[in-house]
Amino acid sequence: MPQLESINQICKDCGSLFTISPEEQERFLDLQRSNPEFKMPKRCKDCRKAKRLQRDAEAEAQGQPQGQQYKSHNRMKFPRRGNDDAEMGGNGQW
Repeated sequence: MPQLESINQICKDCGSLFTISPEEQERFLDLQRSNPEFKMPKRCKDCRKAKRLQRDAEAEAQGQPQGQQYKSHNRMKFPRRGNDDAEMGGNGQW
């Protein structure tokens, strides 16, 4: 894999210049491998933190646990395993 270099980016919220280090890029690329919709940040760290706090406050106002409105759509739905023989036709197979 080629050596990554720091990337300078302009924050889409505040317009300040911020840097994404090679280590941060590696972390984001790892996340992107498991979720292709995951993108490199477009906001500086302060604006990302403010955005998270805003989302958590909105979720709390709607009576949702913090972060759940975004986590629930990312969870894949898999059939439960265990004592669900009735759902599986009684033979343990789908």
